[in-house]
Amino acid sequence: MKKTVLVSLLAAMVGIVSAQSDLGIDYFMLGEYDAAKRYFERQLTESPTQANYYLGEIAFLQGNVDQAKAYYQKGLAADPTDFYNQIGEAKLLMKSDLKTAESLFSAIQKKSKKNPLVTLAIGQAYADAGMFDKARQKADEARKKNKKLPQVYLFDGDLIKAENKDKLGDKLGDIAGKYEMAVYFDPNYRLGYIKTAQAYALFNPTTAIAKLKEIIDLQPDYLLAHRLLGQVSTQTGLYNQAIQAYKKYMAAGEYSIEDLKNYARVLYFSDLFAEAQDAVSKGLQQDPNDFVLNRLQMYVYVKTKNTEKGLPLADKFFNLRADKTSYLALDYSMYGMLLKEARKYDEALAAYDQAIRIEPKTEYFLDAVEVGRAKGDFGISAAYYKDFMNTLGESVETKDYNTLGFYYYNAGTSTVKRTELLEEMQQKAAMLNSLASQGHSMDSLKTSMNYLSKALATYYLNKADSVFQILQEKLPEESYSGYRWRALTQHALNPDAKTGAARPYYEKVIEIIKQKEESSDSSTKVLLEAYGYLAYHFYLSDNEEKAVYYCNEALKVDPKNKTAAAILDGIKQHQEQIKEYKKQQAAAAAAANK
Repeated sequence: MKKTVLVSLLAAMVGIVSAQSDLGIDYFMLGEYDAAKRYFERQLTESPTQANYYLGEIAFLQGNVDQAKAYYQKGLAADPTDFYNQIGEAKLLMKSDLKTAESLFSAIQKKSKKNPLVTLAIGQAYADAGMFDKARQKADEARKKNKKLPQVYLFDGDLIKAENKDKLGDKLGDIAGKYEMAVYFDPNYRLGYIKTAQAYALFNPTTAIAKLKEIIDLQPDYLLAHRLLGQVSTQTGLYNQAIQAYKKYMAAGEYSIEDLKNYARVLYFSDLFAEAQDAVSKGLQQDPNDFVLNRLQMYVYVKTKNTEKGLPLADKFFNLRADKTSYLALDYSMYGMLLKEARKYDEALAAYDQAIRIEPKTEYFLDAVEVGRAKGDFGISAAYYKDFMNTLGESVETKDYNTLGFYYYNAGTSTVKRTELLEEMQQKAAMLNSLASQGHSMDSLKTSMNYLSKALATYYLNKADSVFQILQEKLPEESYSGYRWRALTQHALNPDAKTGAARPYYEKVIEIIKQKEESSDSSTKVLLEAYGYLAYHFYLSDNEEKAVYYCNEALKVDPKNKTAAAILDGIKQHQEQIKEYKKQQAAAAAAANK
């Protein structure tokens, strides 16, 4: 039989056979077929008529017509007068012999003395067949018999839902209104509250939560209300409320694997990783290869830094599905975190690359930057930070240039000194080709670690200087940061202070800092750094006058400054040596004239 009706349309039959306290019927009416099936299978001995009927309905809705027929027949064997199993058998004929089926419906309705619930069950049969006009006709007939019957209004809402499944958003208000009518006519009709809350959850979750709290106040032990409250509270970010609701629901032991997934999610997002682990473990006991549960398990291992269990689990997770489009960028990002924790840095970077290919979120670039830092390869950090800045477009901030320059600077001053990283560099054709294009010998790059180190230092420090020049231009005039970084970079490129490569930048640093009315500990430290460099530069350049000047300036700021004191001591010794030399020369000249 062609299925055209939504699962929720089944709600119209609530109360047809059993009292509202029957949780199995509620599961069925909400489309929770697995839970309902387990429930009714336990009821086959105690309530064979009702249990077989609902098991037949489940089989029918799942497309197993022969099995549905067998259940209906068993239900009639237990009670040949049962109207609902009769309706079940009759609707099986609708596809092949509609006339006979409708004749049987008429007879059943007549025998029931037009019982409105029986009439709604026939309407349900029409709805299942996609015959909505006739379904609505039966709803109207039931309403004429009892206009206050809440099931009629629930059925009305489900019909609207079924007819507009492709444009549901436009009808959610109408659907919720019908469900609220059911509650209006029976304030204790718990499924009416649930259906109303389900509808509101799609466009007004605050009202949905209020409706659920109403039924919980009326019936505190109604498990399905607690479960839905957990779901909607999670949706709105009310995680603590969601956890408390789930706890009450789960305590009854009637939860499904989907319930465990939902519960585990909210525990995970609440940073309750031990509790999340427990929920995940219970779910994996039911299905060890469940995709979502394995994903959550990996996430928990990431957050708890359990690399021993996390890495094998991640390997399993990424092999669960051949279709790799099933995997999220976040999956690879989390895997990258796990690999970083295990110090598998290259594999971590590969994971982040995959995450970036799927979804180039700024945070993934920054996470990769941190992997570079953890590895000690600031060249990697610089490359990913530059990519991060490219994603920002016009939103790039001045501080980003400072950070990028910092990574290039550290790549040129520290990364190039690490043997294991240089060995890696010698295997990277792209980097070697880039250096060779700048005039370096390819053979020397491949064979001499020292040659490669110097070439890389020049490469990275020139990049740093270019970035710091941009920083210098973007910073306000009263900021010395750009000049100071250029001074440090130029000195790294030209370590011989006699050349004075950093001199113009440190002179600008001093000019800017001295213009400030107040100094800070950091600016004082930089000022002394500048004085020290310039004093030493002029000392090496035999310009003792300026060397003394900068030493004295440093001592004004810090009377105990060792650098200035050492340079002054060196100048004093040099002057004494010159004085002694001149004295000796004068004595020699005098002796020669005698």
